[in-house]
Amino acid sequence: MKKVLLATTALTLSAGVAYAEVSLGGSARMGMDYDESRAEQVQAAYRTRINLTGSAETDSGLSFSATIRLQDATTTATTNAIGVTVSGAFGSLTFGSSSSAAELAVGDIAGVGYGIIGSEATTSINDATLIVYTYTAGSLTVIASAGQLGTDDFSLGGSYSANGLTVAAGYEDNGVAKATSASVAYAMGDTTVKAVYMDNEEIAGGDKQMGASVKHTMGAISMSAYYQTTDTATTDDV
Repeated sequence: MKKVLLATTALTLSAGVAYAEVSLGGSARMGMDYDESRAEQVQAAYRTRINLTGSAETDSGLSFSATIRLQDATTTATTNAIGVTVSGAFGSLTFGSSSSAAELAVGDIAGVGYGIIGSEATTSINDATLIVYTYTAGSLTVIASAGQLGTDDFSLGGSYSANGLTVAAGYEDNGVAKATSASVAYAMGDTTVKAVYMDNEEIAGGDKQMGASVKHTMGAISMSAYYQTTDTATTDDV
């Protein structure tokens, strides 16, 4: 009798999945990577990504989606960006691997080059975000995030956009350190100018970081430049 019940349950689940829309996509890149800190400063590098997304909507208007991103970079295969989202008039709630609310709202300056130099200019000190809530009303978006229940990871972020101008701010607390961040960006057609500021108390004595970037896109080609400075060092890459 137990075996029959289990088989019936499995068939019910399979029938439910059949109504979901599933999409498959991805990207790949290959090239040469230069880093003067390595023994072999120039190395061959590549990255492939496969994105699998399923989505469905209930009769009551609730939307559900689930995403799995498979990635292989150089020689290490990883599985990340796994998440499940439910959304409706109340906003959206996601359980899964994600950036913090502050980083989602504030973002980063545009990187440069094949390996996206400058992507290390992160606006987050929370590396274990698991729960993200987002609500959008017109041009205003507010975001809250937290780590697993029982942890101290917590973050808030918000942004407002109008006429090509976007301003954003964020706050984070991981139980050990706190950080505040802000950004302003202006889009003029295919060109975007952005500035980011972050005050990170994680490093003894405080660590203030500022950066600015310009990015211009022409079809499949994009060009960018950025400048970044902290209280201990200055980075200037074009």
